[in-house]
Amino acid sequence: MMIAKFAVVVCSALAFCSGFGVAQPAAQLIHLGDWSDQQFTASPENIVKLLFPRGEAILDQEPIPADWKASSMPLLRKIKLVKVSDTQGRFALGGVLYGKRIFLLDKLLCGENPVVMSRLMEATATAPKNPGEVLALAKFYLSLSQYRWQNVDQFVVSSIDEHQDSTSLPEKKTKELQPVLHAPRAISKGEGYEVELFSSASDKSDVHRWRMTINPAGLENVSDQIVFPNCENFRELYARAEKNPEKIELLNCCVLGNGRAEDGAMTGFGTLAASNGPRVGRVSYYYESAEKAEARFHRSIAGAVAVIDDGPWLDSDGQVAGKRATLIEANVDKILWAVQLIQEGSTVIEFSSYCLRNVLAVAVNPPRGNGTTGSLVATLDLPHQAKTVAFSPDGRRLAAGYGSNDEGGIRVWNVGDRSISYSWESPAEPLKPRTDGNILYAGTAQIKSLAFSPDGKWLGAATGNGDILVFDAVEWGQPRRITLNASSEMNVLPIALSFSPRSDLLALSTGEQVIVYDLKSEKATTLKMSEGFPQNFIAAGFLSDAKTLVICDRKTLLLWDLDAAKPRESFANPGGGFNFFCRVSPARNYVVTGGGAIAREKLVEVWKTNDFGPPAKISDLKGGVFTGAISHSEELVALGGGDYAPARGDIVLWKTGDPQEVGHISTAKSPIHDLAFSPDDRLLAAVSDDGVVFLYSVELIRNMKSASAP
Repeated sequence: MMIAKFAVVVCSALAFCSGFGVAQPAAQLIHLGDWSDQQFTASPENIVKLLFPRGEAILDQEPIPADWKASSMPLLRKIKLVKVSDTQGRFALGGVLYGKRIFLLDKLLCGENPVVMSRLMEATATAPKNPGEVLALAKFYLSLSQYRWQNVDQFVVSSIDEHQDSTSLPEKKTKELQPVLHAPRAISKGEGYEVELFSSASDKSDVHRWRMTINPAGLENVSDQIVFPNCENFRELYARAEKNPEKIELLNCCVLGNGRAEDGAMTGFGTLAASNGPRVGRVSYYYESAEKAEARFHRSIAGAVAVIDDGPWLDSDGQVAGKRATLIEANVDKILWAVQLIQEGSTVIEFSSYCLRNVLAVAVNPPRGNGTTGSLVATLDLPHQAKTVAFSPDGRRLAAGYGSNDEGGIRVWNVGDRSISYSWESPAEPLKPRTDGNILYAGTAQIKSLAFSPDGKWLGAATGNGDILVFDAVEWGQPRRITLNASSEMNVLPIALSFSPRSDLLALSTGEQVIVYDLKSEKATTLKMSEGFPQNFIAAGFLSDAKTLVICDRKTLLLWDLDAAKPRESFANPGGGFNFFCRVSPARNYVVTGGGAIAREKLVEVWKTNDFGPPAKISDLKGGVFTGAISHSEELVALGGGDYAPARGDIVLWKTGDPQEVGHISTAKSPIHDLAFSPDDRLLAAVSDDGVVFLYSVELIRNMKSASAP
């Protein structure tokens, strides 16, 4: 054993984070004891500064494993293996000693390991010269950085039979993996080699595909991806990583659970898959009081090996909403892992991984503020979850639809004084048969969509039981009920409706059908689509000529000629996006389509209705995007969505013609379902499962700082 003194100063959190993943100059190291006054250097510098703030460490020389000695790799004849520990004995890192330099490699350093290994190759002048030496070097690298000096050959997987846990997984999954696996290989390319090998995790739970390029300059393009067990979302995640390997993207996995912590907190946990490297675990601790949550937060900081940052967590108004910290901790086996903590009220959320880079990639949107900036004008209460919202054409009234499985209703407010001007609740009705023989519970009257007619005389509502309600928006009273031939299948129930410019027609989207209802003749016409057209309709809206209907399904935009009773033209989403919503602007000069799930790629497209040429694209989106609206001036597009873990709602404003983000707030405690601009574009109404309508000042949302999410 020898005591080492690191001649460095403690760095600030900002200096550490900004330098992470970037080649750093090596830290100076002075050995005491038998090597007194001999000066060495250590890499990576940022980790040395962080983990050894006093500049002292314990070095233990480790023997070269016997099964390595037969290797033809020249590097092994020039180096010594060392274990680098803190003086308190809390953790240990693996390292390589060459001359007067120490090179640290560890799982924690997943982002820096390739750089450190490249420096070692450069220092020792031991670039491999043939495929055998290349594979030996790749395994040596994995042994140091992933397996704590264990022989990688015992973890290599060439067929599914070699994976011990394969019998516990569906046979279909094993059959899908079998053609992918192969023995480790090194293929010559240019001056170097492209390496690919498969290895199981230390606990045999996963199979990882390792890829890297090894050339005389060192290691490049190192990637670690889980191929077993796997799912479609993983494959999509990794495909995006191929296009942008420098970006670490995190994806919510389906591994979820709950329980109780030792200190009594209820817990919920899940996992985030990473586009490169180990997963990130997520645990939420729910306490009875904020004091208990704060106690856990401070216990974690007190027990940490190192604190990268520690400070307030600010809400969307810039006010203190809680605390956050990024730490490095050690387990009983002296293995390090990274942790990000967020404490808000009585909840603590913990993200953790053996890979520091991936924990630093976790970004959580701030909670909704209380409107101290003035952006939140008012909240209007509803009895249940809110799904839809609409302003009257004169801007004096605001309507919202709400409901759950067996209750639903509508509230209408006077915008000026926020007083309720009308309220309607769905009457409870017994089970009754529909015309197609299916049984529907008529009380399932969740209001799914609302729309005022352009002349302000009518308010239309689509209900969850398959009926359309038309209210007299002047006298109110009981609505006219339009009963459609809907079945009990959800995708044939009305999900959206819109009025024609002359307020005489109502277009209804029911998933499998588009229906045009004449309010005067009370005649309903089902549009006959051409055979093979994907009938999964989500919306239909009129253009200004009142003769053309814009119809959207999940992948396509269709123009329907009402006079000719046939389609005129169709446009597939050029970006390949999946439509969560489709909105025609109030002035009917634009159509906005698209969106995206929380864990999937998101794309919004803005079409001009004068020619339906290539749409403008909005793609730099965070969280889920479930709804959108265009302002009456047609200068702004508002997008709404959010996330469920941690729960939040997001509203983002973009310029319409030349899409660029101009404002962003996090609002509510669940994702946004619907948005509506007031006719003067001064207010933006938003609804979510929180059971309230949020009224925001559009001007004060603009230029608010954007925040990112996992």
